Amino acid sequence: MTTDDTASKKPTRVYRQRDLSAPLDILTPAQKGVIIALARYRYMTVRQLVDCGVSQSATTLRNRILYRLTKRARNNLVQYQDYFAEPANRRLSFVYALTTHGAQKAAELLETDAASVRYPIGGITHVNDYRHREAYIDFCIALDKWAATDESREILTLSHYFDKTGANRKGIPLHSVNRMELADGMGLLEPDGICFLDTGTKRRALAVEIHNTTDTKRVTEQLLRHTHAISAGHITNRLGHDKASFVLSVTLSPEASGHIRKRISAASGFDRFAPLFVFNDLQSIKAAGFGEGWVYANGEPAEIFL
Repeated sequence: MTTDDTASKKPTRVYRQRDLSAPLDILTPAQKGVIIALARYRYMTVRQLVDCGVSQSATTLRNRILYRLTKRARNNLVQYQDYFAEPANRRLSFVYALTTHGAQKAAELLETDAASVRYPIGGITHVNDYRHREAYIDFCIALDKWAATDESREILTLSHYFDKTGANRKGIPLHSVNRMELADGMGLLEPDGICFLDTGTKRRALAVEIHNTTDTKRVTEQLLRHTHAISAGHITNRLGHDKASFVLSVTLSPEASGHIRKRISAASGFDRFAPLFVFNDLQSIKAAGFGEGWVYANGEPAEIFL
């Protein structure tokens, strides 16, 4: 005998994982989305994959989609690493990346050469810039979302500071693909990102710096080193552009950006380069979109992405 209460209850749906020893010959759209996103951004958390539209549910993504890509008996397409915050020893979000097999599958999906798909060959290492890398990838996701809203916009080139060139096994030290050597003994400069984009009306060459610190003195010194790269045309020459490159300074909060703008405005010789430096914060970019909120050091709007 049933009552109204028992009749109205729906049976609990039980999900059973498929055999993880069988070859994964056919990928679902969501699994393909994960692989393509990781080929683009290299290192991602579940939150970031959801932000990219791979899945609407973090739980489904973690327990079903990523599970089948990371927990196979062999030939996993995706690897992951857990991190702990210091000094609290609190677990941070897992970071996911492609494996060798995942990179090969990404090349097939993107119809490109396998050598062009970068991934952490030696595994995902523990890094001391977890938060910085996470913020940088959030920035890149916002950039791509901005480009996707207008068919006339295009990201022509985007290189990341954590991508390496060289071959340790051949005695060639690994270093960032973004590294450039400044003249007159000024040393090396490695922007977080180097980007070449088409706004639909103009092409812009960009150096991107994400500041995960409140040390305005250090940030200002870092940004002023970019004036030497601009003078030498390092980025414009690398990208084959015929205009001076811009520097995008991105903090994690509006307050931090204001402090940096105030300090760099007072720096000797900065006035000459001021039109090529624009400032924003990640909090505002994620809320309003990549194309909004950019200002020059004096606070005036910088409408360079129109």
